[in-house]
Amino acid sequence: MEKRFKEIADNITKFMPKKCYLAFLDDSGNILYSSLMAESESAVKQLSRVFPVWSPGDYQLKKLPKSNLLIYKASPRIILAIESYEKEGVLIVAGKRIEENYMDLFRELEKELPAPGVKAISETVSEASLKVAQGVSAAEELEIAKSIPEEAYAKEIEGEKISEPVLAPPSQKEAEVTVTVSFPVLVDKNILKKVKEPMAIAILQLCDGDHTVDDIAEELGISKARVMITTGDFGAKGALKYVSGFRKIKR
Repeated sequence: MEKRFKEIADNITKFMPKKCYLAFLDDSGNILYSSLMAESESAVKQLSRVFPVWSPGDYQLKKLPKSNLLIYKASPRIILAIESYEKEGVLIVAGKRIEENYMDLFRELEKELPAPGVKAISETVSEASLKVAQGVSAAEELEIAKSIPEEAYAKEIEGEKISEPVLAPPSQKEAEVTVTVSFPVLVDKNILKKVKEPMAIAILQLCDGDHTVDDIAEELGISKARVMITTGDFGAKGALKYVSGFRKIKR
């Protein structure tokens, strides 16, 4: 497993405009491969508590003394970390391209990972680890993308065939299953009086033990990352915590 991720990392670093270090982790925070320095690995591990509630494409950016660190969910169970002297926008575009071009390979590798353990996200994530840079605009992203060679992230899988989707018979009913989910809960409601940003207030008001991060993002029409930044900041202040609960879904 480590050897296969090292091969992917070598292919990526070979074509990146500037020198970089990479790591791959599973959604439980276990390191699958890493060439990161100890400080960077520690920063990634601090954020691992929220990996299970991220969706592919969610990310956080952390400024290090001499470089930038991107932590990016590249597939449902695989987390990518890139440390480089590159600008933040370049790293974000690189993360997106890696997700797009290695998606099928990552899904194959996910089958070899151990089953994820269900954990309650009860600890707070440090405020420093949840600071994220603003996303680049579409025009900026296009300009940045032009500077990165397309072959940097291309990966062909020989013999791969796209199978036709298997449709369930019309008479087959969806099964209802119970899953464990995490809910952000505002434990100090007095802090709402001190918050001035309307969106932050709206997010915190929905941290009521009935809404997940996904629910809040969908209800307010904002990104999941935006919700997580706010809950992370107030969690670091002790005003909010995560609790585990159960929810029935149809599959």
